[in-house]
Formats: sequence, structure tokens, C-alpha cells
Amino acid sequence: MMKNQKGFIQIPLLIGIIVSIVAVSVVIIGVVLYKQGKLTPHDANISEVFKEVGDKEDETQKKITEKEVAKVIEEVEEEAQRKIEEEKARRIAAETQLEFERQLTQKQISEIEYKRQEAVKKWAEAETKLRIHQQLAIGNLLQDYYNEIRKLKDLGKEWWLHDYQDEVNFASYLAQHDIAKAYWPEDEDKYYSRSRSYSYLDAKAKLDYAIFSSETAGVKYSDSDYEKINKILNFVRYYVHYEHDMNDILRAPVETLGFKSGDCDDYSILVSAALANAGINSAIMFVKSEDGREAHAMVLFQSEEVLPFWFYPDLTQFDLPSGRWYILEPQFTFEEHQQNPDCFEKWDIEAAALVEKIESSTESEENVLESLWCNGQYWSPCPSGQEFHCPKIGDPFCCVSDLICNDECWPPCPLNQKFICPSAGDPYCE
Repeated sequence: MMKNQKGFIQIPLLIGIIVSIVAVSVVIIGVVLYKQGKLTPHDANISEVFKEVGDKEDETQKKITEKEVAKVIEEVEEEAQRKIEEEKARRIAAETQLEFERQLTQKQISEIEYKRQEAVKKWAEAETKLRIHQQLAIGNLLQDYYNEIRKLKDLGKEWWLHDYQDEVNFASYLAQHDIAKAYWPEDEDKYYSRSRSYSYLDAKAKLDYAIFSSETAGVKYSDSDYEKINKILNFVRYYVHYEHDMNDILRAPVETLGFKSGDCDDYSILVSAALANAGINSAIMFVKSEDGREAHAMVLFQSEEVLPFWFYPDLTQFDLPSGRWYILEPQFTFEEHQQNPDCFEKWDIEAAALVEKIESSTESEENVLESLWCNGQYWSPCPSGQEFHCPKIGDPFCCVSDLICNDECWPPCPLNQKFICPSAGDPYCE
């Protein structure tokens, strides 16, 4: 039963295939006959149909080809545009990165430049500090000189246990020595024989540098008293720190500068000398607290200016010139004086001594550090190759030879002979 049904299905399929073959054959034969001219007009119409069909096929193929080409062009353009956008994005990213790195580099350069400028500034400050230290350092000879003076005079040690007036007079003398207004003749020859200079001139040169150099206090003679005092107090506050000493001795101004430290009496001697050196009358005063349990040292000064300091209307009872005397705490700045207006009320004056001001004979304050001090005034330095000599009395002079005896220049001795300078009379060779 199943076998007969299968054969029934295959017979119509076979018939369809045969019909298709016949139809195709007829078409092919018609085309051939048409080309050979053996067809009738009716037959030609059939050929035209075939031609039209072929033309449509060509046109369809052409359209298909144009669409494919257009599609390919569109795809190529899209790919090109995509690559352009990608390249543009990469370029923008690269430029952004480059700008970031440029800004970062510029920032690093700025930081390096700032650090370089800071290093240069610190180096300059270090050089200035070193130069100040070298200029104000005190040598063994000058230090020994002051020690010898204190020993010989038996003064300047634990002054509050002795006569206040004697001690403050000695303090004033130390201040005047360092502005070249006083010295101890019996000790000066010994100093001169070892240095070819005088102690008071060496001290004055150091104090001049401390007061007038632009690297230190920077005082000018043309400054007002207010400006001078302010500059001096600021420099002392910056350069000197408070420190007790073992023997509580009175130190000369250049000792305090050399050690960069001192106590109340050392500050007072230094500041009073600095004021006098700058042209302001000053004085050192020793005081006691009202209950008598404390002793202290401070500075007095005179000025025609009206200044914001406590003052005494007159101190002639202490042998000071008449007139108003302002009070200074030499360890304070101007600002600290204003912040502590009542700090002077607790003290009573026990003794005071004048440190008289000096007058400049130079044409301008800028010449001070270029000039040499001798016997109350500044002098121009000697020509190159000559030495400046300041006698104890009279005007200074310049010597080609470094042999000076009894304040005169002398030629050197012949070879193998020694130059002898007696205490009186002319020198000789032996």
C-alpha cells in the first residue's frame, strides 16, 4: 500500500520537469530562428519581449551595481570620517596632555626659580651675618686690654655691692672709651706696642660699623633722634641677646657686640655709647627698686624732639646737664616701650653718669665708614702705600714707613740693626 502511494507522487513531478525542459527549448529555438530571420512578425514580437526582458535585467543589474557602489562609497566615507574623528580626538588628547605637561613643567620651573631665589637670599643673608660677625668680633688683645683695666681700677665687678657712683662713672668711661673720647694712658702704650694702633681707635671703628653701616643699624647723621634711637634699639635687639655672666662685670660696648650677649648693665653701656656716637647726649643710670631688693641699669638721653618716653624734667642733682632726660630700657624696642608704659615706676635713681655726644666733622654721614677717627673728628684715609697715624695730641699724619716713635715717622735701620724707640727723645739704631 505504501509503495504504490510513493510512485503516484513521483509521476506528476516527472511530468513537470519534462514540460519545463520543452518550454525552455522552445524559447531557445525561437531566439535562434529570430536571429536567423526565419520568424514571422508575430514571432518577432516574441523576440522583442525577450529583448525587453533582457534590457530590464541589464537595467536592474545596473541599478543594483550603482546602489552597491553608492553603499561602498558611503561606507568608505563613514570609515574615513570615523578615522578623522579618531585622529582629531587623539590630537586633542595629545594637545591636552602636552598643555598639562607644559603647565606642570612651568610650575616646576617657577618652584625651582622660587627656591633658587630663596637660596640666593639666604646665601646673601648668611654672607651678611658672617661679615657682621667678622667686623664686630673682638680679638684677644682688645679683650685683654679691658680685663687689665678692670683689674687695675678694681672696678666693674658686682657693682651693686660697691659705691654706685664710682661704678657708674667707670661704666660711662667704658662707653666713652669706645667712642674715642677717653682712654687710660698708662695702658695705651702697651697696647700700641703690640698692635701699632690704639685701643680706643680700634673700638671706635667697630662701633662706627655697628651704628652707621647699612648692614647693621644703618644710622645717618641726618636722621631725626627718633629714627636714630629706633634703629639702634632694633639692631641691639636683633644682634645681642640677654645672658648673665659669672662675675657680673661691666663690659665695654665692643665686648658686648663681640660676644653678642650681655646683661642689663652691658646693654646700657652699649646703647648709651651708640647714642652718643650718633650725636645724642646720653647717660647711664643705676637704679634700685622701691623696696631696695633689686638693682638695675638703664639709659637716659636728651633730645629737643617730643618723644613718647617717660622722662625726668631735670637731673642736675646727678651732675647731668640741665633739661629733660628721657628714660630708655635698652633691652626694649620702641614698640615694647609703648606696650610697657609703667615699667619705670618701680625704680629710683641711685647714680648716673654722662656719656657726652660726639659731633661729626664729615661732609655727609656716608663718609663715616670711609673715614678715620682721630682726636675728636674724622679724617680722610692715607694714600695707597702709606699708613695713617693718630698721635695722642694734634693732627694725624701719614707715614711711608711703619716705624713711628713718639708720634713721628722714622726711616728703617740699616740691615742687621734694631730700631730702638725711647720713651723720650729720638729713636736710634743699634
